[in-house]
Amino acid sequence: MFYEIDELALSELINPLPNALRDKYNLVQLKKAIAHIHFPPNQQSLSAARRRLIFDEFFCLQLRLLQRREALRQVQRDALCHFIYAI
Repeated sequence: MFYEIDELALSELINPLPNALRDKYNLVQLKKAIAHIHFPPNQQSLSAARRRLIFDEFFCLQLRLLQRREALRQVQRDALCHFIYAI
């Protein structure tokens, strides 16, 4: 029963990583990574699954950092414009 629930959950999963990026870094599909992290057929599949999930985690972290940096720059630009127009 647990495996059937996993299959249903995996069928609903959306892969956020573009195929070009996945291919460039030789990463497995997200659905396959999640399935193999729980039910690895062999050590190589487990390693590939871990590599993909670690990549996704760091990729998302990098995106969040870039978003924060851009938001900070926007605030600084707005403050500068406000200062200039106040003069």
